[in-house]
Amino acid sequence: MTAFTHWITNLLKWSLHHKRVTLGIVLALFVGSLYMVAGGYVGAEFFAKSDRGEFMVQLELPKDASIEQPTRLRKKLNSICAPTGSNRPDHYGRTNQ
Repeated sequence: MTAFTHWITNLLKWSLHHKRVTLGIVLALFVGSLYMVAGGYVGAEFFAKSDRGEFMVQLELPKDASIEQPTRLRKKLNSICAPTGSNRPDHYGRTNQ
């Protein structure tokens, strides 16, 4: 860890003594990254095009919960999330924890 700390310290000292060179390097990297996005080498979208508008809800209950309790909670959650009865796949089971 000390070798890494010394390397970063030296890099920062050099950068502060060579401000124009450091600024030039930063600007070149920034402009290069813009060209990579514009050229299509790097994606610029936040969500992938295959996003289907789904989300996952994970309910966690105590280990000593009754067997009926998860079923009640799942039905209640389904009625809240999609009360119209639309297609809503649900999966349930135990976690490894």
